[in-house]
Amino acid sequence: MRLHIAIAAALLSFGPLQAAAQSCSVVTFPQGYTSGALTGSVPSEGYDCYLLDMTGHDNNLRIEVEGTNVVFSYNDGFNANDAQERIDMVPESQRVEVRVNQLFRSPRAEDYRLTVTFLPPGNG
Repeated sequence: MRLHIAIAAALLSFGPLQAAAQSCSVVTFPQGYTSGALTGSVPSEGYDCYLLDMTGHDNNLRIEVEGTNVVFSYNDGFNANDAQERIDMVPESQRVEVRVNQLFRSPRAEDYRLTVTFLPPGNG
């Protein structure tokens, strides 16, 4: 009996299982960049993650996703939002993390197109 209690106590001390950390693909932008798209297929469980590295650029930013049942979330270190299809923003940092995921979990992966556009300054 004591052995069972000791094993149970040891297992409880580990706490809840943590999901494996997923790394983001770093996306850099060359001088003169204006707009481009990333395409992929997001699984029913999980997300695709991109780290937009805007070092050397001081632009307003538009992020939009196209596809069935797909949305994105973003975090620029100051602002964060989820379940977005499109946003125009002035990033607060040189790096913006964007995660594409399914809005409603479906039994299959969903294709998407994530477009990143640099906008002219003045509307932020």
